[in-house]
Amino acid sequence: MSHPPYFANAEVLMIDVDQVDPDLDGRIGLFFPAKAEALSVLIGAHGQNDPIKVVKRGNAAKTGWSLIAGLHRLEACRTLKIQVAAIEVLAGNPLSKFGADNLRDIQASENMDRRELEPIERAMFVHAVAEAAKAKMEAAHPGKSQQQIARASRANQAKLSDIRKADQRAHSTVDNLSTVYSWKHETAEACGLGQKDVQRSIRIYDCIVAPNRDLIDAFKDHPVAQNASDLLEICKIDDLVWRRRVIESLIAGPADLDFVLRMLKLKPEPVHPDAYSKFSSQMIGAIPRLGTADWRRFCPSFVGALTEARRAELRKALDEVEQPQ
Repeated sequence: MSHPPYFANAEVLMIDVDQVDPDLDGRIGLFFPAKAEALSVLIGAHGQNDPIKVVKRGNAAKTGWSLIAGLHRLEACRTLKIQVAAIEVLAGNPLSKFGADNLRDIQASENMDRRELEPIERAMFVHAVAEAAKAKMEAAHPGKSQQQIARASRANQAKLSDIRKADQRAHSTVDNLSTVYSWKHETAEACGLGQKDVQRSIRIYDCIVAPNRDLIDAFKDHPVAQNASDLLEICKIDDLVWRRRVIESLIAGPADLDFVLRMLKLKPEPVHPDAYSKFSSQMIGAIPRLGTADWRRFCPSFVGALTEARRAELRKALDEVEQPQ
């Protein structure tokens, strides 16, 4: 995404969240509490890597800054009670002198063109969303201790594969989001947190990220780590040890998942049919599709293409098929 010159060489500022007016009534895009809660988990663990964008307000304003883009990050920092990292748009120019239309363009551009999270990043984000929704659900429905919940979960999932456990957690996450935040199906889909989105991300998190966290920093920039289909293919490997070996092998150098799976004998080598098998399957498959008239036209040209020795073999085969048993 390219920005106009008023972003060039912008200094990152640390601002008190109470000094930023979120302008909720005039915003482009929706606010999702679950996203803000998830971001608070990630920012708390890894820091705020993506500054919000703000514009300086006039001296008479109650707050010093007006938010242009980054509402979820702002609210995440508010939850954490920390300052928010921000980039000032048009430093030194009050909002009234710049024009709301231009600032709306920035806001719309950021909402539309924001970089898509890589599959592993998204898996970590959805996991944080899931944990935030789970915590809210447990707080809203007290009655069982964490130990009781954990014991019941272990008992129910003891015989399930890792991928089935992940799918059960994804289903519970979607239910929690719907209950806690009163989301409709369309809202969840728009937020990228529909059933299929959550299922894919939870599979990647539970089967790859969580049990191999020590490998993820070395793996995250690998081409396979940036391909959700490849990651989901790794998730299908039942044995956790073999899943880890696949990731370790990919980190070591190979760029192709199929190559590694075949190298580790987790996938059979492709079978290339010989000339006879290819020709015979084509012929046997094509003949039944010919109608009577086409078959009559085909037979003379077919027989004419045969040598005398091959015609003899054909007569012998016909005699054997037609011979009474």
